[in-house]
Amino acid sequence: VRAFYDSHGIENLPIALDPEGATLGLLHIDGIPTTFLVDRQGLLAAKLEGAINWAAADALPTLTPLLEKGTS
Repeated sequence: VRAFYDSHGIENLPIALDPEGATLGLLHIDGIPTTFLVDRQGLLAAKLEGAINWAAADALPTLTPLLEKGTS
């Protein structure tokens, strides 16, 4: 993981490993990758399972309603 961070210029982001897979059950994760969107209050706004290309043109229309949900 450290080599990946270094090769992509990722800094000041903690590395958390779970070799036993305990987090999968705690967070009810059925597939990897899973993206969690957390609102300003620290509450789960959305959970999206599967690969998502956040740089794709259709990512913003998918993300916008989820972000707006967390602003009220």
